[in-house]
Amino acid sequence: MTRTVIPRAGRRGRAAVVIAAGLTVLAPVAVATTASAGTGPDQAAVNSVAAADSAADTPSPRATAYPIPSDAVFVSPSGSDSAPGTEAQPLRTLAAAIGKVPAGGTIVMRGGVYREGLGGVNKRITVQPYPNENVQLKGSDVITAWTRDGNYWRATSWTSPLCQTCYHEDAIDPDAPLAGRPDQVFRNGTPLEQVGRPEELGPGKFYVDETTKALYVGDNPSGAVIEASSRWRAMLLNPSAAGSVIRGLTFTEYAPHWNEDQLAVLIVNAPDSVIENNVFTRSAGRSLGVFNTGVKVIGNQVVDNGGAGANFNRAHNVVVEGNTFSRNNTAGFDTKTCGSVCTIAGLKMAHTANPTVRNNVFADNKGTGYWCDLGCTDGVITGNTVVNNAPNGIYWEVSSRATISDNRIEGNERGIKVSGSDHVTITNNRFSGNAIQLGVYDDPRSPSSDSYSAGLGLTWDTTDTVITANTIAGTSKTTLLLETNRTAQVNAAQMIGRATDNSVSGNQTIHWCPSSTCTRYTTIAAFASATGIPFGTVTSTPPTNHLTDPGFEANPPVWGTFGPATVLTPVSTARTGAQALQIATTGTPPVTAGATSPSPQLRTVAGRTYTASCWVRSASRITARIRVQEYTPNWQAVTGPTESAGVTLADPNTWYQVTLTHTATTSDNLLPLSVFSHNLTPGGPTLLVDDCTLNG
Repeated sequence: MTRTVIPRAGRRGRAAVVIAAGLTVLAPVAVATTASAGTGPDQAAVNSVAAADSAADTPSPRATAYPIPSDAVFVSPSGSDSAPGTEAQPLRTLAAAIGKVPAGGTIVMRGGVYREGLGGVNKRITVQPYPNENVQLKGSDVITAWTRDGNYWRATSWTSPLCQTCYHEDAIDPDAPLAGRPDQVFRNGTPLEQVGRPEELGPGKFYVDETTKALYVGDNPSGAVIEASSRWRAMLLNPSAAGSVIRGLTFTEYAPHWNEDQLAVLIVNAPDSVIENNVFTRSAGRSLGVFNTGVKVIGNQVVDNGGAGANFNRAHNVVVEGNTFSRNNTAGFDTKTCGSVCTIAGLKMAHTANPTVRNNVFADNKGTGYWCDLGCTDGVITGNTVVNNAPNGIYWEVSSRATISDNRIEGNERGIKVSGSDHVTITNNRFSGNAIQLGVYDDPRSPSSDSYSAGLGLTWDTTDTVITANTIAGTSKTTLLLETNRTAQVNAAQMIGRATDNSVSGNQTIHWCPSSTCTRYTTIAAFASATGIPFGTVTSTPPTNHLTDPGFEANPPVWGTFGPATVLTPVSTARTGAQALQIATTGTPPVTAGATSPSPQLRTVAGRTYTASCWVRSASRITARIRVQEYTPNWQAVTGPTESAGVTLADPNTWYQVTLTHTATTSDNLLPLSVFSHNLTPGGPTLLVDDCTLNG
């Protein structure tokens, strides 16, 4: 929960900023009106930096081949801003291309690194990569001049342009005292650890002097590519850029600070825009910000950012579909005792009507996975995979009316939290192993503290919560099935409108507060007898399918490609449900092509056996296989692949099941599943896949 914060007297030189609901509202008259470039792409560093990025496992956008209009404007790291911008004679910078392209036009960027920080864009544009090329917009510069300074090295002619004190003290976790400092340094694509004193320097570490802004590193920089963040923003789409499309790009190594005068790396204040299939990674703070209506955020990877992955405000009718919000808050901002300045989540929204959040992955964030706060209304949160987030998987706070359905919610500190919100329906979700599966609480605050909520007539009282048809499996990590509280306005019995038809397994407890005295019920039968609320039935623990979208109902697909030149297409020829996934290739035969489940999935337990299967079909007599392989959370291979025997698809009208088993070697590894064939040809046989499982 966040609200207006005024820096306290005596705080040391912090840049003052007012935080409105954790998200500053952009007014059209208050933003920049021209696109301005930072440094252009440096061709000398493109190849070495790209190689460093590859070595450091920087995520890449899904392979894309967007159509190119005949009048497109082209940009290339080897181009010139005095060129006409044709494919044969491209411009050098995105800023120049934005100045040249007409309203409604398309900019095509050739592969490479572009080091730019743009101002406001004031016309509708489309920006996309050249087919199947990797475009990186970077907020860093390559630092080449160094001086030996005792046991470490100092950048000779470069000082940090970033604010060292632009954060609120309450946002800082004592275990991560440097979280508020936005500087980032990378050696051959690998991030270095920041230290607070020069005497702490050593291999793999850097230090920025808060007074002089001088940069020091602990490793000899000779022969290495050293990059340091120097820009906070990549691009701002103003309202006059309504309908713009930004797709297929990587935004990385920008450094917005915590104070919200610097909102995000990509700021979308243009209604009805589309942000599709991009990667937002290694931002020092917020990476993606949406602050206008009707925006579609589809198929992006928002991963490994220093603060919140994304923040939206007044983003009415936003659609967030098929994205991954994972491993955000790498800086370690506080999420426990930060009070009114808590803002950290994979995705946080505020003041937003009709948000649709479906078929996304929210995983391993050091903060809530998905959070809507301060007057959100009529939300639909469905089909998401929400795993291993702290403190909450899904949080609907001081808001009204939401349907939270058909999500997999596993391994979070709290699976779903509802607080100060009325008419929330929680139905048909699969809970497993959350420390607290469900938290339903009232909030003692008054909506008068938030003019937006007050203007809607919201009460901020929790009433009419419906909990029905959920499967809730307890594990050794589970301490509570349901936790409640009471306030002077509402008690636990008044919060729950209906709780029935849920399937509960494992030993789970309900903490119930119908008055100033709270009671713990060790069984749902005891709870039902005492309260008259049936809640559900106790069942044996069902096997958990750890795959995201195992029935391939998401469109666009959330599974990734396995093998080059692979094309994944949802089709209506399904074994069950509405869709299956068609796997085809555009490569030179023979081609191995397939699909890989999105990350992350389960976390392995050493010695545990996992079973996997997929149903496959083809009009041609090809052979299909599945495989799993263990990786660390940073995607370093731990084992070789475990691969099934091949299954020959002899009958074009038959679905065949492919199965395998795998015993984990060590704990806490990822275990993605791939389904593929070695026998695909362009225009030839395709492989259909449906109803995959990964249990254990």
